[in-house]
Amino acid sequence: MTPQKILVTGGTGFLGSHLVQAFTARGDQVVAFDLNPPERGFPAGAEFIAGDVRDSVALARAADGCAVVIDNAALVPVTRADLEQYRAVNVEGCRATLAVAAANKAYVVHVSSSAIYGLPSTLPVTPSTPLAPFEPYGQSKAEAEQVVELTARGGLEVISLRPRTLVGAGRLGIFDVIFSRIQQGKRVPLFGSGNNEVQMCDVGDFCRAAVAAVESARLEASTLALPALARCAKILRRLLPTPVAALALPQFPFGQSAPSCSRLT
Repeated sequence: MTPQKILVTGGTGFLGSHLVQAFTARGDQVVAFDLNPPERGFPAGAEFIAGDVRDSVALARAADGCAVVIDNAALVPVTRADLEQYRAVNVEGCRATLAVAAANKAYVVHVSSSAIYGLPSTLPVTPSTPLAPFEPYGQSKAEAEQVVELTARGGLEVISLRPRTLVGAGRLGIFDVIFSRIQQGKRVPLFGSGNNEVQMCDVGDFCRAAVAAVESARLEASTLALPALARCAKILRRLLPTPVAALALPQFPFGQSAPSCSRLT
C-alpha cells in the first residue's frame, strides 16, 4: 500500500468526514474540500480547503497533485432544493470534479446514490436494476451518472459506488429524529404494518468499499447495501425499550400530504 494524495469533495459532511477519516487512517495525504469547516474530530493529518465544487478554479487548486479524487460533494434531499439547484451541484459539480481529476490523471471514486433507481419493483437492488428516479435529487444523481459514463469513455478511470440508505455515527435527517425519540422514551411513528422491507448500508462498510476500490483501481460500478433485507417493524422492536411502542400511522399514497402526527408526543 503506497500512500497517495487524495481529494475528498464534500469532505466535512456526514459521509465525507468518514471518508477523510478512513483514508487518513490508511496513511494517505487527504485534502477535504467543502463549503463548511470541519467539526471536532477532524483528523490531525488531513488538510481542509474551503470551496465550492461549482468553482472550477478553487477545485483545481484543491486537486493539484492528487492521485485520487473522491467525488462526494452533493446537494442532498434534506435541503428540499428544486431540480435546477440539484443539477447545479450534483451534475455540474460532478462534471467540474471529473475535469480536474482528468487534468491530474487521477483515479476517481464517484459517490452516487441508489435514489437513481427510484422505487424498484424488486429487492435487493443490483447494478442491473433499471434507473427510474422519480424525484429531483434522484434525477440529478442519475444525470451525474451519465456524465460519469461519458467521461469514462474518454479515458478517465472512474468507478461509481451507489449506496443504499447510509447509517452511522453523525447521521442526521429522519434517523436523528427517530433515535432522539428512542433516547427520550417517546413513541416512534411507523407507517402501515411495518412489514415493508428496507435495505441499508453502514457508513463504515461504504468507506471500506471506497478504500478497496482505490487499492484495486476497480472500474465496475457497485451498489452497496446489507446483503439481507429487514422489516421496519422488526428493526424498531430491536431498538425500542420494552415499555415504548411504535405508533402505527395510516398509510397514504406517495405524493400526498402525510397524515397529522400530532399524537406522537
